[in-house]
Amino acid sequence: MMSIMAGLLNGKLWQSTIKTPSHTTPKQVKQPAYFRITTSYGNVRCYPVDATAKLLCELSGFKTLLPAHLGIIEELGFECLNEVNESTITPAQLY
Repeated sequence: MMSIMAGLLNGKLWQSTIKTPSHTTPKQVKQPAYFRITTSYGNVRCYPVDATAKLLCELSGFKTLLPAHLGIIEELGFECLNEVNESTITPAQLY
């Protein structure tokens, strides 16, 4: 991808071509946050286990993780993992 910049420098028109590579975006490594999924009387709850998960729940204002929080937490660069098998927690698991 190339972009061309034109401007006025010392009364003269100048033009600059800047190459911006589109394929060199660094892959972001997500920091893990571990949760414990439990069921009580048919209600699924997702409790924080480690300090990162506890901080994320505290920021959300809830003691447990809700399905609506998953997308926001992932955008912040965290990955919500089940402590039992270290699989990624999906919104479908919390209903």
